[in-house]
Amino acid sequence: MILQVYSKKKSARLNYILEQLFTLVLGTEYKLYHSITSLNLELPILNYSQENIPKSLQIIPHSLLFEKNIIAQTIEVEEGYHFFRTKEDHFSYDIFASSFFMLSRYEEYLKTDLDTHERFQAESSIAFKNNFLDKAVVNRWANELKKQLTVQFPQLHFKKQEYQYLSTIDIDNAFAFKAKGFTRLWGGFAKAIIRKDYEDIRSRFRYIFLRKQDPFDVYDYLNQIHQRYQTKTLFFFLIGKNGKYDKNISIKKSSYQNLIQNTSENSEIGIHPSYQSNNSLDILQDEVNKLGVISSKAISKSRQHFLKLYFPDTYLNLIKVNIKEDYTMGFASQIGFRAGICNPYYWFDLEENSKTNLRIIPFQIMDGTLNDYLRQNQKKSIELIKKINNEVRSVNGLFVTLWHNESLSDLRRWKNWKYVYEELQKIATE
Repeated sequence: MILQVYSKKKSARLNYILEQLFTLVLGTEYKLYHSITSLNLELPILNYSQENIPKSLQIIPHSLLFEKNIIAQTIEVEEGYHFFRTKEDHFSYDIFASSFFMLSRYEEYLKTDLDTHERFQAESSIAFKNNFLDKAVVNRWANELKKQLTVQFPQLHFKKQEYQYLSTIDIDNAFAFKAKGFTRLWGGFAKAIIRKDYEDIRSRFRYIFLRKQDPFDVYDYLNQIHQRYQTKTLFFFLIGKNGKYDKNISIKKSSYQNLIQNTSENSEIGIHPSYQSNNSLDILQDEVNKLGVISSKAISKSRQHFLKLYFPDTYLNLIKVNIKEDYTMGFASQIGFRAGICNPYYWFDLEENSKTNLRIIPFQIMDGTLNDYLRQNQKKSIELIKKINNEVRSVNGLFVTLWHNESLSDLRRWKNWKYVYEELQKIATE
C-alpha cells in the first residue's frame, strides 16, 4: 500500500524531506501528487496543504519548504521540542519544515557566534538553547507521524527499523614517541625535564630505555575489544603535513604506513582531512590520494579534523574529491544530536536548493567532549553515554561514537579512560 502525499505547491525542499523521512527513517512507500484530481480518495492520503480533502491526515504547511532563499527564521519551541506551529488541533506543528530545518542545518548557514576554529557552536543552536539537544527529535517527529498514520490507515506498511552501533576512531596522533624522529623525541625529553613533568619523563624513559610499547599504540587492544563485543569499527587517519593543529607523524614513515595497511585489512578506513585542508581543495585532494595509495583502497569516507564543518564549503569540497560519506556531524563541546537525527541521511545544499549524494552519518558522543569540554569524570561519563544510547535505542537508530587512540593510553588526563571505553562497548552492544 502506497501513501499518497498531496501538496498544491512543488518544492525541492519538500521532495527532499519526504524522501529522508519516509524512505530512510520510516521505510514506507509514498508518492507525491500536486493535483487533487489525481488522488484516489479511497486510499491513504497525507494532505500537506490548507485544502480540505476528506478522510486525509492533514498537516498545514509552514512557508519554509516553499522558500528558496536563506533567511533568519522565527523559532518558538513549545511542548518540549516542537516548533513551526501552524494550527491548534492534531499535528499542530509542521514536522516536515521542522525536520528540514534540523537536517539542512539551516541555522548554521547564518554563520553567527563562530568559535576560534570558525565552527558553529553547540551553545548557539536552537536544540541546546531549548534543551532538546539530547533528543533525536527528527526520529521522534517521524514516529509521531507514523503512529497517527497507522491509526488512520492501518493498511500502511512500515519497515521495522533496528538499532545499530558503530565505533569510530580518529587517529590524530598515531604514536606518542615512535617514528617522531631524533629531534622531536629527545627534544621533548629535554623539555619534560626542564618542566619537571615527571609523568612525561617516566613515559619517555620507559619507551626509550626499557623498550616498552608506545603508549598511543593501542591498536592490538582495540582489535581485541572490538572482536570481543563484535563491534563494527571505522578508523579515520590524519595524514596532513605537520602544522599548528596537525601533529601526526609523517606519512613517509614506514611504521605509519604499516599501521594504515594493517588496519585497512580488518576495518573500514577513511580520511581525516587536516586542519589545513579545510581551506584548500588541493591539499584535501592530495591527502585523499595519498591515503588511497598507501591503503590500496578507494577512499570514500571522511571526518574533519577538529570537526571543522563550515557550510556549504566543507561539504562541497568533499564532493569534489569523491567523498561519499561524511562523519563530522556532531558537536565538539556538547553531546547529543546536532542535526536532531540518528539515521544516515543525505546533505541538502541550501544555497543551490538541491539534494546532493553526500551521505551524512551523525555521531552523538566524543571522548573529548566528555573529558575536556564537559569535564566529567569516568562515572558521570558512563551515565551520559547510557542516556544518549537509550535515546538512540528508543527510536531504533544508529549509535555512533567518536574516540581517539590516545584517550586509551592511560596517560595524563586519560588515566583510567580505557575503563570508560570498555563500558561503552558493553552498553552499546548488549
